[in-house]
Amino acid sequence: MQWGMRKQYGFFTRAIDSSPYLLTTIWTGLLRRCHNNWQGEGEMNYPSKKDLFTQGIKSPQASNFLIFASYSTKDIGKVIPILNQISAISGVKTFIAERDLQPGDIISQRIIQQIRTSDIFLLFLSESTIQSNYVQQEIGVARACNRIIIPLRLDKTKPPGMIADSHYLDLSDEPKRSAELERLYIFIRNNIQTKNQNQLWGALILLGIGALLSLGQETDDRDDY
Repeated sequence: MQWGMRKQYGFFTRAIDSSPYLLTTIWTGLLRRCHNNWQGEGEMNYPSKKDLFTQGIKSPQASNFLIFASYSTKDIGKVIPILNQISAISGVKTFIAERDLQPGDIISQRIIQQIRTSDIFLLFLSESTIQSNYVQQEIGVARACNRIIIPLRLDKTKPPGMIADSHYLDLSDEPKRSAELERLYIFIRNNIQTKNQNQLWGALILLGIGALLSLGQETDDRDDY
C-alpha cells in the first residue's frame, strides 16, 4: 500500500494491523457516529444497541427467498396446492409460469432469469415431467447455475439422468406424504434463516468499514492541524 493511501486511510490501516481489536474498533466507531447524530444539549447519552438499529443503523429487510417450480402442465392440479402451502411460509416467493409470465414476456429469457436468481429449484417429478422438453431444459439451466434441486416425486417415476443422484422427497406414498412435506418446509425455513443471517452480517461489515473510514478521515484531519 502506498504511503499516500496509508495516510488517507491511516486509521483503517492501523485497525487492520491490530486485527484482534477490529470488532471493538468497529463498534466504537458506530457509537461515535450515532452520538454525533444525536448530540444535543445537556448530558451526553450513548445509544444502546437497540437504539443503533432503531435510529437508522438497521438490519436490512430480508430479500424474498425465491423458489422456482418446474413441472408439467398435466400435473398442475397436484402442483398448485403444494406451492400454495409453500408460499404461506414467511419470506417465500414462488415462480409459477402459468401465473407469473406476463403478456409480451420472452418466455425463454424470463425462465432462465428466474432460475438464475432462485434459491431453490423445485422439480415436480412425474412421467409427464420426463416427457416434457421444457422441463428438461429447465433442469439443465438449474444444473448449470448450480441451484439446489429438490425433486418431489408425484408418482413412481425415478429422477432422470441429470439429477439421478439427487435425493428426492416421495409424495406418491400417501402415508409418507405429510412427513415428506414437513421435511421440505423445515429445509426451506432453515435456508431462509441462513440467507437472512448472511445478509445481516454483510450489512454490519459494510457499516463497520464505513465507520472506520470515517474515523480515519477525522483522525487525519486532526493530524493536519
